[in-house]
Amino acid sequence: MSNKKRGQVVIFVAVGLVVLVALGLAVAFRGSITKALIDQETQTQSSIDSQVDKVQAHIESCLKDSLSTAITRTASKKVDDYDKALSDEMTYILGTCLNLEFYLDLSIKTLSQPEIRISRNPDNTVITATLSMPTVITFGEESRQLDEFVAQDNLKKKMCVLSTQIDSDCKALEDLKVGVFLFEKGQEVKIGGDCLAC
Repeated sequence: MSNKKRGQVVIFVAVGLVVLVALGLAVAFRGSITKALIDQETQTQSSIDSQVDKVQAHIESCLKDSLSTAITRTASKKVDDYDKALSDEMTYILGTCLNLEFYLDLSIKTLSQPEIRISRNPDNTVITATLSMPTVITFGEESRQLDEFVAQDNLKKKMCVLSTQIDSDCKALEDLKVGVFLFEKGQEVKIGGDCLAC
């Protein structure tokens, strides 16, 4: 065998060995590579979930502050519908605290104007505000959508009046303070359309 042919055989054998080693390493590290990719995906998932949780907490904190402030502001006013007055006041207050622009790493897009629904427990001691505001949060390639946010405030007192304090049409016979709300003589003692008679 000539030196030229011997050189070619050595080169082919060396190339074959390199290919075999490369294949062996690829098979050996395949599990590690797959695990690394899964870990990266899980970390991204965890990151988007963490970011969404922060945004949700911020919005619900703002909603709770708005509810507490709106109750205080609305309680001392004579209004026909306290639930609507609370909702209107909260919508105004939300505009001042609901700043989502400081989340620089996120793209946050609200899909509609905020809409607030007010509800109360049967004893009128807890007011619940539900904010309907579909919001898409994007972090990197991942996106999540939140639709509703909820906050509650405790009025601490049972809100009702004795039947002797109202007439048959549920109108106050005198100026009344019911819980934190004021009703003037002749005004319907109602919240959300329900008479507050005990």
